[in-house]
This record gives sequence, C-alpha cells and structure tokens, in this order.
Amino acid sequence: ARPGLAEPSWLPKPNLYMGIKTADIPAVEVSVAWVQGGSERYLRHQAKNEDGTSNWGWGRHDGRGFGVSNITDRHNNFAGTMAYMADNAEDAATRSGAWTMAFEGSCAPGKVAAHKLKSRTAPANMAGDMASPLSIFLAVTARGKGTIEVDDALTGPWRGTGAGGDVYLRVKQHDGMAEGLIVVPSMAKSLWNAVAGMRPGSSPDNSTWAADLGTRGASPADPLLKSHRYAPLWSTLSNRDSFIAETNKRALPAWAQRLHVKALHLTSSSELWRIQDQLREEVRSSSRRALYSFRDAAGPEEDERSSVWRDPGSYSRATRIVPVLNSTARPSANMVLVQAVVPACNAALHAAWLPVKRSSRDKGQDGEQDGQAGGAEPAHAAIAAALAKESASALPTAQAASRALLGPSFWRRVASRARGVDERVRQVFGTAPDDDVAQALRSNRNNSSNGEGEVQEDDAESEQAGPRRRRATRGRRLRSSADGSKAAMVRYAVGNLAGSVTLYTGRQYVRGEDGEAKRSDPMRLLTGCPSRSLFPRGFFWDEGFHQLLLARYDPRRSADVLSSWFRTADETGWIAREQILGPEAESRVPHQFRVQRRDVANPPTPLLAIQEMLQRLGKGSEVARWEAFRGREARRWQAEFEFVQAVAYASGDAETIGAAEATLKAALVAIANEDGAAAEAAEAELVVGADGEAAAVGAAKPVGESALDGLSAEAQQWVVAHYEPITRYYRWLRESQRGPNGRGFQWKGDKPGDGGHTFASGLDDYPRGSWHTASDRHVDLTAWVAWAAGLMRRMAGAIGRLESAPKTVAAAAAKDALEFAHDEAAALAAVDDHWNEEEGVFCDIALPQSQRREVEKGRIDPADDSLPLGHVCHEGYVSVFPLLLGLVRSDSPRLPRLLAPLLDGKRMLSPSGLRSLSKSSPLFMTGENYWRGKVWANINFLAVKALDELAAQGGPSADDCAAVARRIRHGMSLAVHREWERTSTLWENYDAEAGGRGAGTHPFTGWTALVAAMMPEQRSEGRTE
Repeated sequence: ARPGLAEPSWLPKPNLYMGIKTADIPAVEVSVAWVQGGSERYLRHQAKNEDGTSNWGWGRHDGRGFGVSNITDRHNNFAGTMAYMADNAEDAATRSGAWTMAFEGSCAPGKVAAHKLKSRTAPANMAGDMASPLSIFLAVTARGKGTIEVDDALTGPWRGTGAGGDVYLRVKQHDGMAEGLIVVPSMAKSLWNAVAGMRPGSSPDNSTWAADLGTRGASPADPLLKSHRYAPLWSTLSNRDSFIAETNKRALPAWAQRLHVKALHLTSSSELWRIQDQLREEVRSSSRRALYSFRDAAGPEEDERSSVWRDPGSYSRATRIVPVLNSTARPSANMVLVQAVVPACNAALHAAWLPVKRSSRDKGQDGEQDGQAGGAEPAHAAIAAALAKESASALPTAQAASRALLGPSFWRRVASRARGVDERVRQVFGTAPDDDVAQALRSNRNNSSNGEGEVQEDDAESEQAGPRRRRATRGRRLRSSADGSKAAMVRYAVGNLAGSVTLYTGRQYVRGEDGEAKRSDPMRLLTGCPSRSLFPRGFFWDEGFHQLLLARYDPRRSADVLSSWFRTADETGWIAREQILGPEAESRVPHQFRVQRRDVANPPTPLLAIQEMLQRLGKGSEVARWEAFRGREARRWQAEFEFVQAVAYASGDAETIGAAEATLKAALVAIANEDGAAAEAAEAELVVGADGEAAAVGAAKPVGESALDGLSAEAQQWVVAHYEPITRYYRWLRESQRGPNGRGFQWKGDKPGDGGHTFASGLDDYPRGSWHTASDRHVDLTAWVAWAAGLMRRMAGAIGRLESAPKTVAAAAAKDALEFAHDEAAALAAVDDHWNEEEGVFCDIALPQSQRREVEKGRIDPADDSLPLGHVCHEGYVSVFPLLLGLVRSDSPRLPRLLAPLLDGKRMLSPSGLRSLSKSSPLFMTGENYWRGKVWANINFLAVKALDELAAQGGPSADDCAAVARRIRHGMSLAVHREWERTSTLWENYDAEAGGRGAGTHPFTGWTALVAAMMPEQRSEGRTE
C-alpha cells in the first residue's frame, strides 16, 4: 500500500484464542490448543462463546507484534496467560523475524460469573486437584508447497526430540517465503516435580508419583474404580501386561516426562485450518484406545453395553485419562502437532521461531537481504547462517538462542514491552498509568495477588489516623482503583481492536447478473474484526468505526487497513459489505449470508476515517507520537535480540554474559529516557561474539522535526494515491442506491414484501415502513450520501490545490469537485424531503401501516416504483441521522426540536446513553429487539462528536448540545465500565432498561472500543476531535 514499508512478518489470528501467522501467501501458522482429560468436547482452540471461557482477550496489544492475553477456562480447571513477542520492525534491515510465545497458568478459581455458565458446568471432582493433567498442543501448519520437518539434524532419530527432550521443527517454504526453526523446549518433568514439591509430605522427585498418579491401591481388574476417587493415568496400551506394568510404576510415567509429536500431510491445503477437528479426533481415538485396553485388562466380565464404552469422553474426564498423540514423523508434513502433558496448576508451554531465511518481501531487487550492503549484517544473520547449515553443529546455537529467548528473562521482556504499550495508551487516551506491570502479569499467571496485604496495612494505619483521614484514605484508594480499572478497560478495548487486525486471503461468493453465485478472483484484505468469537471477518461499516479509534493509536496501521479495503473495489467501485474470504472464514457464517450482491451497499463509514486523515494534513502530531513510540520499541527489541545473540555465542562464559546483561540494562534505561546518544553508545557495545570482542550496532535515530514534515507529506501522498478507488466507490454508491425516479436514496437488497430487516443499513431490525416497496426512500442513506458528497468535494478540492499532486490528478480532482458540489446540494435537498414538521424529526418515506391491508389484498403492488408514499416516523437513531452526521447547522430552527428527544429520559436519552429506538415508540423493545431500544456505542460516538462540534460553533442551542453530549459521554462510559468490572469484557450493545447490562455477543471489541475515546477524561484533556 505504501512503497518502502513492509507488512509485519507475523500477524495475529483473531479467530483463535492464541494463534499467529506469517503475512506471506501461502502462510505458516502457529497456534495453541488445550484440554483437560480425554473429553474432546472441552478442547479449546477456536474462540467461541459456547466454550464458556471468561476473562479472555488481549489485555495489551501493540497492533504489530506483541500481545498479552488472559483466560479463565473453568471447564478445564485452568486460568492462565498467553503472550507472544514478534520482531515486526518496519525497517526490514533491522528486522530479525524472530518471535517467542508462552502459554502459562494455574488452576481456575472456583467461581465464575453466572452469565458465563449457561452451557455446562465442570465436573465437581476436577476442581482443586493440583496433579490433574492438562494437555497443551502447539499446532504448526505450512500452506501451499511448504513443508515441516522434525529436524533429525538437530534432534537425532527419536521422533522429534533432541537433547533434553526439546522439539525442533524446520519449516521450509518455496518461492523465497519465510523459513525458520520452531523450538519447543521440554518443560513437563520440571513442572510435575514443582507440583510434587508443593504437596504436603512429598518431595520433588519421581518417587512420589505412585501416590499422586497411581491407582491408590486399586486393582486394574476394576475399570470403573467406583470406590476410589482417582483412577490410573495411562497412554495407549496394547495389552494387559503393559497396562499393569504402567500402573504399577513407582515413578512419573514416561509420557509425562517428554513431548509428543505427530506429523501429518493433508492432501488439500485448504483443509489445514481444521486443526481443532484434527485434535478432537486425536483426543477421541486416544481415549478410546486407552479405554479398550483398560477393558481388555479387566476381562470379558465387563458389560460392553455400559455407558463407559458408548461415551468414553465423559468417563475419561472422571478417571483422569490422558490422551497422548500417537507419535509419528511423516516426511514432507504440512501439519505438525506437539503435545505437552503438564499439571493444570503449574502449566506451561513455550515456543520460539528462529529465522533461517527471511521473507522475499524483506529482500531488495537484487535478491540480497536488506541491510547487508556495505558490510552491515543484520542482527540475526549469524544465528540464521548456523541454522541454515542443517547439521548437528547448529544444535548448540539453536538451544542457546531459544533458551535465551524463552528463559527467565522472557516475562521481564514482556513486562518491558507492556509498559511501552501502557505509555502509548496513556498518551493517546489519557488513562492512568499502571504502577507495576510485572506484578500484574505475575498475578494473572499465578491466579493470585499480593495486593490484599498492602490494603490491610493501609487500613491498619488509617485506623490510627481518625475518621476524617480514614475516609480520605479510602476515597483515594477507591478513586485509584477506579482509575486503574478504567485504564485496564481502555487497554483491553484498544488492544483487542488492534490485535484483531490481520490478513485474510481467498475467494468469496458473489451473485452474478445471471443470479448464480460464483467465486470471485483471489483477494487479500487487511482488516480488523468486530468480535473474535462470533464475527472473525471484515465488515465494511464496522471497519470505519474501528479506524476512528485505530487512527489515533496507530495512524500508519490505520492507513494500511483503509488502503486494503478500497483496493478490493471492483471495476464499478462496489465493495462487498462482508468479506468472507476462504473456507475458514466461511465456516463461521450461516449459508444464507455467504453470498454477496453487487447492488447491496453498506454505510460508507470508512470515509469517516479518511476525513480524520484529511483533518491531519499538515499536522502529523498523532503520527509523530506513534513513530516516536515505535522507534523506542524497535530499539528495545534490537537490544534484546542482540543480548540473546551474545548469550548464544558466549559459550557459557559468565563474565561475558554478565557484561552483555549490564549493557542491555544500560541501553533500555537510555531508551526509556529517550536519550538517543546514550542508547546508541550502549547498543554499540551490546553484541558480543564468541571471541569476546564488541561489534558495533547502529541504533535507530529518534524521530525529529524533519520526520514531522515527511509524515505530513506521506499522509498527502496516501490521499492522492487512493483518490481514484475512493472516487470510484463513491460514484458506485451514489448510482446504485438511487431512489425511485432519481429522487433520494434507497437501501437495496430487501425484496419487496413484508417489512422486516434492512440489513444493508447496518440497523437490521430498526422499524421502517409496514411493507418493503420499490418506492421507499430512506433518510439515513440519504444523509450518508449527502455527507459523503461533501467529503468528496473537500477531498477533490484539497488534491486540486496540492503542489505535490501530479498535474493530471490535480486537474481531474478540480473538475470532480464541481460534480461533488452538485451532488451535495442535491442530496441535502433530498434530506429536506424527509423532514416532518409535525413530529419535529426526519422520517423515512415508506408505506404507512394504514395501507398494509391494501398490499395484502393486492390493491397495491410493492414492486411499483411510483407509489405516492408518505412519511413513516419511528423516533430513534434514524430520525436524527442528519444531526448525527453534522448536516444540521448550529443556527437551524430544526435543531432545538431534534434535541428534544435527546434530552428526554422518556424518549431517547437513558442513563446508559442514547436508546436506538425511543421509549415512547409502540415498537420499543419488541420483536428481535436488536436495534429497537438497545444502546449502541458507535451511534453514541457519532452523537457526541456532532454535538461537541455544534456546541463549539455557538448558537442558541449550544448549551443544550453540550449538556446532551456530556450526559451521553458519561452514561455510555459508565455503562460500559460497570459491565467491564462485572464481566471483564465488552458487549455488542447495552440494555438501558436492565441497568445498562451488556447484551448481544461478547467479547465485542469492535466499535464498542470507541468508549476509549468517549470517556469524560478524554473531553477534559482535549483529546476528542
């Protein structure tokens, strides 16, 4: 989209609890799954509401290559933290391409909010058992012609594990795509021994495990062990003798001491996304084999009609069966599964990617890697060269590098990156700082907190200070707690939105002129998604609201997303309102919604984000703040990776490692203080070779004033470069959605018939006419077109005056400006047609309820586009849409009447924000009750923005506009924050009639994340536009 700027090497997979993939096509994908016991129904991989998980989502994400996510999975008795760090530096010369990932946790708390337990509850005997095993799987897939090999050069002949039981997977791609080595260190034995050391009367060695994992004295001939709480744990057993031998061992079973690897080759690369299905089959078959072995050992007297054999999953959870992968190492595999069996209360799985060959996108035209010209070798080149030898001599390098990346310093580096994200969020959204990020991460991973004792000490001190001081102390503590909670909510909102941006590829179904659904040409789209658990795909009108927030947090990323969307426009300018690309995305969409139509539009909300960009032309302040932040992050990662390289080549020399660590600390301190000279000097001493001599490393220069000018020019260049596809889209919208006889505009796509949903509008079940007809005219669409015409007029005029714009483009834009001015005037006149003087609001022009029977009797043809229709008024979002889009002037006599329902608690105003449909409407909260009374953050954001602008303009209604904006901002942010504290998530909409309770799907971190820009703190610090 922008020459010279490469996409990040690794992108998140938002439809999974934890997954990342390369930006290459075909992609390499890495993800995590887990299950406790042998019941495949509790396997977790794809993020789904029906899983009953809670407290999950990106608590912090920088939108590029770093994220920390928490999760509570009561069904699997597990609560933990997932984190990954990828080097996604924009400068390809300094990008190493390495990443690290960790999945850690402990036993889940005993209680979960009631709304999380609608599906099922966990078996009672699973709670609180420290020795209860959890299977964690790392799944790696390589699409296209890529292959994954269990690296025999590093690991030897035993099916995927080398020295110490580590697993090494060599990913090989073709056509210059990314290649590398995935290292999964073996941690199971130490984790089990640590749990043994925690149990009373036991010691951390293998001799204690007969009591904890054995039969408790039961005979193997009793398969149900009805008189015992614990049954034996075992893997696949072939006969009675091996079964008895396994259960009588006085040591930690072998399957709990090492990793298990299964390599597969799926014929169809398009099926590689079905990892969860493959794992479920593995868990099911392993559990069945174990149970059948158990039955054979028990003898023929066991009744085979028992429910145990009909449903092994339910029994396997009760008896602690551990499904173990049947290890295979198939050559030329394109899917590899790695399993670790660990204690649920001390669970961990780590992995690292060490690049062997970087993506072709990081190479110059001559094929050489960027940054190697003039003898400047990339930081990772030495490790990559060693690994590329594909020999056993690379084992020490791979082991040292991966263990340094994943060693004790991993969570310290996570905390360091998290502080950077916190500072960025604080700068943009004005949130309170988090005093101790590291402590918060430890608390999440250990499911405990050390804050309680400190509070008790404060209480003890305040008891001696008198009632007044005691009340003041508690007040400060409450305010501090509230500020911290709001800051966490804002980080969650921004992090999940930024962390949902990924690249989708594939073909989608489009209905042609002949009425048949056909596959489109291959497409690629960089976009966010509104809900990771229910809507993991791109939506056109959602994305516009997403970018209103992301443009503040990461303007460059927002520019990339908007560029990607407008480049999907076909030759007519049509852009599909839903982007369902590829079989994985299709699997989450009902069949009736998969086919897109070229005559169906969506609100042009991405133009809202472009408007924000136009307003920043010549300023660049938001971009500059982000670039300064990204510069510090790039230098921080560079310092960390150089330290890892130093450790890898220090050959265990404690003095060398100590010196490297001291230099690392000095570099990070200098970077944190934005001391460019000190940082550069420290980093120059950071890389230590095997001979102990220092090698200079160039440090990225801080963003200066010249960069501000360059960024402003870059924004102008973006607008000029995308003017043509944006104009093509606008003209398609204008022509395809014209109303009857060219007057006004009508949402297309609803067949003439009984009035119901108008999906194209985005306001699905908002009441319209009593019957859809070809003569309908919709006020919200007419307002959208009038607003878009005004934006296009201003954009064309700005480009026509830009000296940097090509002359032909500037001349065409100047001519277009006249066309768009005419469009704007005509659309504004059409908006006036919708004004109802008696009701004091804008109304659709549609079939009234009184004429419905005429249609039913066949006296009126709904397909007739010349019906004499009148105003159909339903007070709510639609009736004030021209106001929401800034089409009503501050001195308009209509403004006080439009403000009346917004000021009335019995109409649209509620304690939680503006209701979508007025409480006075007879259709309020009826039918599906989706857009018929619920409070939606995206429309409330538009209202606050428009009312703030009207208040700033002055006029007779300025005070009322300011008052309404203040009440909406306070009510909306209060409702969202209160539900955040209750449920630890954001919701699709909020029910004002139920005290502002969250409704719809969750987590919904799409436009609900706009609350971060609506909170009262934003207004007080001048952060709203």
